[in-house]
Amino acid sequence: MNWWVILACCVLLCGEHAFCAAPVTASSEATQQLDLADLPKLLHELAAFNPGKKSIDEEVLLRSREKLFSLFDPEKIYLLESEVAPFVTPQNGKRFLSEYQQNIFTAYYSMLDLCRAAILRSRTIRKGFFFTDSQTIDKIRTGPSRSYDHYAADRNDLTSRLFHKYVRLITDRLPTDAESDSKRVQSAVAVAERQLEAHESSWLALDTSPRALKEKRSAAARVILKTILSSLDMHSDVMGEKGARDIRERLTKESFGTGVVPYIDDTGCFVKKIVRGSPADLLGGIFVSDRIVSIDRKPCSEMSVSEINELLNGEKKGFALCALKRAAVQGKGEQMLTVSIPRSQYTVLEGRVEAKKLATPYGTIVILRLHSFYRGAPGVSSSEDVKAALAEASSQGPIAGVILDLRDNGGGYITEAVRVVGEFIKTGVVMMACYADGSRLVFRDIDPDIVFSGPMVVLTSKDTASAAEIVSQALKDYGRAIIVGDPQTYGKGSIQMQTVTDKGEKDVWENVPLRYTVGRFYTVSGYSPQRLGVKADIVIPGMRKQGSSEEEAADGRLQQKIDPLFHDSLDDVQLEVKGWYQEHYLPFIQEPTDRYRRWIPVLQKKSTVRMRQNPLWAILAQKPASALENEGAQVKIDDLQMAEAIAIEEDLLQLSKNR
Repeated sequence: MNWWVILACCVLLCGEHAFCAAPVTASSEATQQLDLADLPKLLHELAAFNPGKKSIDEEVLLRSREKLFSLFDPEKIYLLESEVAPFVTPQNGKRFLSEYQQNIFTAYYSMLDLCRAAILRSRTIRKGFFFTDSQTIDKIRTGPSRSYDHYAADRNDLTSRLFHKYVRLITDRLPTDAESDSKRVQSAVAVAERQLEAHESSWLALDTSPRALKEKRSAAARVILKTILSSLDMHSDVMGEKGARDIRERLTKESFGTGVVPYIDDTGCFVKKIVRGSPADLLGGIFVSDRIVSIDRKPCSEMSVSEINELLNGEKKGFALCALKRAAVQGKGEQMLTVSIPRSQYTVLEGRVEAKKLATPYGTIVILRLHSFYRGAPGVSSSEDVKAALAEASSQGPIAGVILDLRDNGGGYITEAVRVVGEFIKTGVVMMACYADGSRLVFRDIDPDIVFSGPMVVLTSKDTASAAEIVSQALKDYGRAIIVGDPQTYGKGSIQMQTVTDKGEKDVWENVPLRYTVGRFYTVSGYSPQRLGVKADIVIPGMRKQGSSEEEAADGRLQQKIDPLFHDSLDDVQLEVKGWYQEHYLPFIQEPTDRYRRWIPVLQKKSTVRMRQNPLWAILAQKPASALENEGAQVKIDDLQMAEAIAIEEDLLQLSKNR
C-alpha cells in the first residue's frame, strides 16, 4: 500500500464540492513549486487510486474543460459561446484523450490565454459604462437577478450581461435614492471595480510560457490540475490558500494570523468579527464595527477584501499595524487609534464541543453539540472534549441520558470519529476502509473504558456527512443510540486523503493542497452510507430539502455492503501483537444490543402525536422547505428539532426505567 493510501487512512473530509470563482495559488509556506512538466506523472498516479476510475478518459477531460471555464466565468459574463465551443465539443473527445495520453496540455494553455484575453476585453467594455441614467439603473435594481445557461452569443450580448452585473454590484452598496449622490455612486463603482479586478488579477497572473516566472507557471499548473482532478469525482480538489487554511483550522483547531475578520462595503472596511482566543482577542481594545482605515500604512480603500485579509491573517509572522476609526457612542466622540496586532499561531476555541445539562423528571440529560472531528495540539481533540464534557457533567451528579447533536457536522479525522464512538462502547470494530486496489484497513476501539453506557439519541440532518456518518451508523449498529432528525444524512461514504495537515513523501506536489478520494468506508454492520446516508429511526422534519443525495455512484468497483465485523477475527493484526489483542481487546468486545432500540415503534408513535399537535410541524409538512428558508425560521425549526429530540430521550428514559 503506497503513501497515498496510508495518508488516506488519517482523514475523512466533508462533502464540500462547490467551485470557487478564483484559481488556486501557491501557499506562502511552500518551498517547492509544481511545474507544468509535473502534471502527467501526478495525474497518472492520482487516477490510479481513484475508486471509480483507474484512468482519465474522454468524459473526465471534457468535464475538466467545462469546469475550467466555469471556474473562471461562473456567471457567464466574460466569454462568448463561439470561444468556448471548440474546447468542450464532445465530438473532439477522442482528440482530447489522444493529446492527454501524449502528455500534451497545450489546449489548456490556450484556454488560460483565452481567459486572460476575455478579462482585457471586459475591462475595455467597462470603461464605456456611464451611470447617469437613473431610470435604467432603477429598472435593473428592481428587476430579477439574471442568470445564464449559455455563454454570450456576441459582444452586444456580453456587454448587456456585464452592464447588468456591474449595476447589481453598485446598487447592492447604495440606498434606493442614491443615484443623485454622485460621490456615493462613484464610491460604489470603485468598490465594484475592485471586486471584479480581485477575481481577474489572479487569472491574469497565470502564465504557461517557457520564459514565465516559476510562480506563474506553478499557479497555472495548479489550475489545470484542479479542473482535471475535480472532474474525477465531486470531492477531489486542489484547494486555494483560503480553502487549505479553512480545512487546517477545522481539522486541527489551529489557525494563524491576527484573528480579525474584515468586511467591506461602499463606506469602507470594518471589523466583522474577532476570533475568540486569537491575538486580537487577547490584545483587546479592538471592537466589532471599528473601521479599519489602513493596514501597515496602506489605505484599505486601495485594497480588495482578499488583500486586506492576507495582511491580517496571512501566514507570515510579525505585526499588522492597523489604523482604526471608532464611531461616536454613548457621549464619546469619534476616535482614531492605532494598534499593532501580532500575527501568530493560536488555538481556535470556537466550533469545539458545546455541552449543556438539562434537568428532567427522569434524570439529567447532557446535550453535546459536535461540529467536526478534529485533532490538534495536545489535549485538543473532539474525543477528549467529549470525554471532558461528560466527566464534568457527571462530577455534578449522575447522567441519565445523552443527546449527541451532529446536525451539519461535515466530518473530519477518521481516527477521531473512531475515538468518539469508543467513548460509548467497550472494544470492537468501528469501521473498515476499503480501497479500489483491494487493500483494507480496520479501525478499532481498543480501550474498554466507557464514559457513558446509558440511553442515547443522535440528532442528524441532511448535511451530516462523512466522519459524522461513521459515528451515527456505528452507534446505531451496536444498538447504543436512536437516530433522529432528517430522513437520511448526506450519504458520503468515501474516503479522502489530504496534504494540508499531513505530508507524504518528499515530492514535487508535497506542498500542493490536495484532497483526493481513494476509497470507501463501511461501519461494523458492513453498511456504507455512500449515497444512501444513515437512515433516521424517527424522522423529525427540518428545513433542509430532502432530495436524493448528490453523491456519485462512480465507485462501482466497491460494494455497497460487506460482511458484518461484530465478531473480530483479527486477521489483519500482525502476529507479534495478536497476543495483546487476545488478552486486552477480545474479552471486552461490545455486543450489539436492542436494549434501547426495541422501543423505537413506541417512541415513533409518541413523537408523531406530539408533532401533529404542533401547528408549525403541520406548516412544515405542507410547504416546501424553500418557502420557509430564512435565518429566523431556520433557528426556530432547529430549536423545535432539538425540543423533540429531548422529548424522545425523555420517553426513552421512562421506558427504560419501567421495563
